[in-house]
Amino acid sequence: MKSIHFLFLLLLFTAASRNLSAQSVKVYFNQPVNTSVSNGINAIYLNDAFDDTIASYINRAMYSLDIAMYNFTTGSNSDNIGQAINNAYNRGVQIRWIFNGSSSNSALANLNTNIPTLGSPTSSQYGIMHNKFMVIDFNHPDTNKVITFSGSCNWTEQQLVNDYNNIVFIQSKSVAQAYLTEFNEMWGSTGMQPDLINSKFGPYKTNNTQHVFNVDGKQLEIYFSPSDQTESHLLDIISSANTNLNFGVYAFTRTSIADSIIAAHNRGVYVAGIIDNFSSSYAPKSMMAPYLMNQLLTFTLTYVYHNKFVIADACNNASDPTVGSGSHNWSLSADTKNDENFVVFHDAAITNQFYQSFFANAQLLGFTIPSCSSITNVNTINIQAPKLFPNPIEDKFTVESLEHFSWIIKNAMGQIVKTGVSDNTDIHELKAGLYFLQINSNDNYINYRVVKQ
Repeated sequence: MKSIHFLFLLLLFTAASRNLSAQSVKVYFNQPVNTSVSNGINAIYLNDAFDDTIASYINRAMYSLDIAMYNFTTGSNSDNIGQAINNAYNRGVQIRWIFNGSSSNSALANLNTNIPTLGSPTSSQYGIMHNKFMVIDFNHPDTNKVITFSGSCNWTEQQLVNDYNNIVFIQSKSVAQAYLTEFNEMWGSTGMQPDLINSKFGPYKTNNTQHVFNVDGKQLEIYFSPSDQTESHLLDIISSANTNLNFGVYAFTRTSIADSIIAAHNRGVYVAGIIDNFSSSYAPKSMMAPYLMNQLLTFTLTYVYHNKFVIADACNNASDPTVGSGSHNWSLSADTKNDENFVVFHDAAITNQFYQSFFANAQLLGFTIPSCSSITNVNTINIQAPKLFPNPIEDKFTVESLEHFSWIIKNAMGQIVKTGVSDNTDIHELKAGLYFLQINSNDNYINYRVVKQ
């Protein structure tokens, strides 16, 4: 009886956590989604209503709005956001605004002239201020009212309505603190006026924010480019995939990321991805095409596929379903010069919502992804893997319940750095860092993320 009562409480706790997660993180898409692959929480498609949703959050602001937006131009939808911002200013909300110095930002002229703004530097040592984020009411006495906005969408008419984008709202003061710290570093101060002497953009910024958070019991990570080696964290997601990997990205020029995707394919992961036609002439497409074949889709339709996301193991709840998104394109400039942000959700529900969007996008391009139940990965055990210990590893490791096996260990690029068998699991000579260990037992492969001390 006692065990039944405990199980009942556990189920209640799990349900409560899912409900809280749905409340604290809201994801929206401006193009149709396919809810037939939903795992219980349907993705939200806002048909021509990104601006209404963004404006509604701005309308709730009582204290402050800190906005970092690459481009803000006039149009019936974007003007709706501008009106909400002016209304917020008129009711006493303190507003600060950072924009990309080389973009038109024509709608800034329609804002109240008392709202302070700062354009990013445009000299050759800088890239672009490519962020699209906003911190709402950081000092609200009710921390549940502190909201961060992020995603891939600029506040322009085409981006809000036609181009393929996602936006995310996160209810968490600790997450907001990271974004506010990043904003203040670019702004140069914590006050209402920017300090041009202390202001830092691009390669002059430092890694000065918290990166790992707990939001309703789920891990969330945030990285800012170029100070936080964002690409390495994107590669971590790709390398962690055990069952299926999906990606959708506008600018894809980095061969290192293509190598990691190919490595995932070669270890038996089902890979399907979409790149915008913008990226067709760059090396990653020609590198991946012989491996992914018709599972590598090029978006050649009207408008732009502007998303920048990677989805790992949406079909495998036992393998940490993860999605990474934000403003960060898969390019050298994004990682080394631009001001960008990248959000990683370790959450099956959020990951599945992105998967619903990706699934619909692939269907639009004439390709239907096999159902999760039919994605059979013969190289991966899609159940709870035997425990590996210790982890982190100093010298040797052991796999629980397995006496005879072979193994390979790869770095974050998917390159094999050592192989062995169960009689010799010594990796003491490897440098400290993150690795991916693959165990082969009776032609079944089990993948682990391990840390070498």
